[in-house]
Amino acid sequence: MAAANAEAVAQELQDKLTTTTEEPAADGAPEGGKTKNQLKKEAKVRRERRRRRRRSQRARARRRASPLPPIFARCSPLSLTSHAQTTRTNKQTIKKQAAEKAAREAEKAAAQAQRGVKQAPPTEADPDDPLCAKYGDAPLVQSRLPLSGRVWAPLGALTPELAAASGPDAAADPAARTVLVRARLAAVRGKGKSAFLVLRQRTETIQAVLFADDATVSRAMVRYACAIPKESIVDVEGVLVPSLEPVASCTQSAVELKVRGVWAISRAAGALPFELADACRSADEVAAAAAHGELRATVEQNVRLDNRALDLRTPASQAIFRVQSAVCQLFRATLLATGFQEIHTPKLISGASEGGAAVFSADYMGRPACLAQSPQLYKQMAIVADFERVFEIGPVFRAENSFTHRHLCEFVGLDFEMQISVRFWCIFFAFRFVGVFLGRGCFHFASGSRSGAVFGLSSAWRFRSEGESARPSLYNAPVC
Repeated sequence: MAAANAEAVAQELQDKLTTTTEEPAADGAPEGGKTKNQLKKEAKVRRERRRRRRRSQRARARRRASPLPPIFARCSPLSLTSHAQTTRTNKQTIKKQAAEKAAREAEKAAAQAQRGVKQAPPTEADPDDPLCAKYGDAPLVQSRLPLSGRVWAPLGALTPELAAASGPDAAADPAARTVLVRARLAAVRGKGKSAFLVLRQRTETIQAVLFADDATVSRAMVRYACAIPKESIVDVEGVLVPSLEPVASCTQSAVELKVRGVWAISRAAGALPFELADACRSADEVAAAAAHGELRATVEQNVRLDNRALDLRTPASQAIFRVQSAVCQLFRATLLATGFQEIHTPKLISGASEGGAAVFSADYMGRPACLAQSPQLYKQMAIVADFERVFEIGPVFRAENSFTHRHLCEFVGLDFEMQISVRFWCIFFAFRFVGVFLGRGCFHFASGSRSGAVFGLSSAWRFRSEGESARPSLYNAPVC
């Protein structure tokens, strides 16, 4: 019974399927559950997939057969030819641009080199210049050149009297006033065919002028003179003439040199650490300029000390050493004229020479030593040794820790010592004519036990000399 029912159900299902298959599909009805548009889209997708698959297969075949990169393997032969031509054109363009760039760089380098040649200071005379022998850097002597017999005139001797010494015929004979000087080039100023030089010897300065006339001075000579750096040592040959107007910036303001030849003996190397004009400027000048709203450059002390050789060229430094030299000369001449003898005492001793001052200690071959505080002990030894009258000009060292701007750690002492016949008032008669030197209290001479007598010499000298015209020497002074 159950089997019969199952066969009946299966037969019924088969009949339904057969009936559904045999019935024609109506318009717009789905066929197999899909519409015609969906079927068309699916067919299109399948065709596109087959087309892509065939294209990739052909591409793989071309890549295996062609050595070109993959990016070119998919191109057509025409495209490959066009790309190759474009590549060759680009390479040619790049090469052309590189060649043009190299040419421009070469021209630029040549122009820079040419500018460098023009800007470089001339050190040699122009061989085509008829006056080439009148300027240029002097060769090294090296003790090989023979003596020339030339005489260099000091700048201080170039005066209006010397300019007019040749008389009325000086204008007709310039050689009569031709002088040769060797000095430092303090300043140079060029303008067109002319140049103005300021020459300096210690504290004396003079102006030298060049005017190109192609007879005595050429343009090349003017360019050479303008290119000499400041502070160089030069030889200048020229005609000494009175200046039309006083040269306010030079000590020899009444005369000037008309240059006929200029040679650089020693050129200053590189740029100067500071300008001499700034170092010569005093604090009063800076303050006066600041009062008028002007700013003037100054040189700090550390810069001066780092470049001491350059700083000593200033007039103030030169004057300090000249005054120091004059003081020592006057002191020495005064004492030598009165029968004194100059001595030189040791400065490195084994113990302190004065108990009231500190000393600088040192090591002397493993033994303690110190710098001399005073030559007092040695002066007294000389008097005991029958020297009678001695003096010394030498350094004195005092280890005094001071917070002032004036230190006595090292100074030059002017010391003297003499024997006394009866009493120390004999010193006043012996040195009565030195009052101009000591009477104003400008200097204090350490002379040991006699320092008080020497320090009070000024009033005694004035008192004893009021009514006397004679100036007795040490040997005709009255016995005390």
